[in-house]
Amino acid sequence: AAAAPPIGSNFGRPHRDASFDASHTACGDASELTVWVALTPCTTSNGCMLVVPSQHDPLFRKSSAPLHMQPDKAMPWAHVRPLTCEAGNILIWHASLIHWGTACDAGEPQPRKSVGCAFKLPAARGRGRAAAPRVTRQRLAEGLSVRERLRLVMQTLLKYEHWAPRFGGLDSRELAPS
Repeated sequence: AAAAPPIGSNFGRPHRDASFDASHTACGDASELTVWVALTPCTTSNGCMLVVPSQHDPLFRKSSAPLHMQPDKAMPWAHVRPLTCEAGNILIWHASLIHWGTACDAGEPQPRKSVGCAFKLPAARGRGRAAAPRVTRQRLAEGLSVRERLRLVMQTLLKYEHWAPRFGGLDSRELAPS
C-alpha cells in the first residue's frame, strides 16, 4: 500500500468531503458547505483547485451509488474545471461536489497556500457522527472552556481522518459532550 501523505499535504485525488445525503437536507437544500480561502494566488501551475460542476456529475445526488464516494473511479473527466483565483479569494461549494487540488509544478516559485473549512447547519449530522455542539454567539461571549475548544477542534479533524490514516487513535464517541 502507498504511504499516506503527510498531514497538511495537497488532496491530490478527486473526492467529495461528504455524500449528497450527508450534506443535504431531506428536501435537497445544502446542509454543509466547504469554504476554501486562497492565501496566495492559485494558478494551474502552482496548485489550484479542480472541480466537476454538479450538473456534469451523474452521481452527484446518488449517495447509494457504489462509486459516489469514490469519484476518481468514475470521473466525468471532460467536465473538469480549474478554479484559479487571487490571494484572498474565497471559494464555496457543496460538500458533495467532486474537487481536488493540483500539484505544484517543479520550479514554481510560490506553491499555493490555502485554508479550508466546512460549515454545517446546527442540526445536520451526517457520516454517522454526532453533530458538533452548537456554539452560539452568547456561548462565545461567555467563553468556551479548553475542553470545549479541543472537542470542536478534534471533531473537525476527525471529519477528514480518512485523508490521514496515521492520525488515528481517537474515537469520535470519546468526544461526545459530557
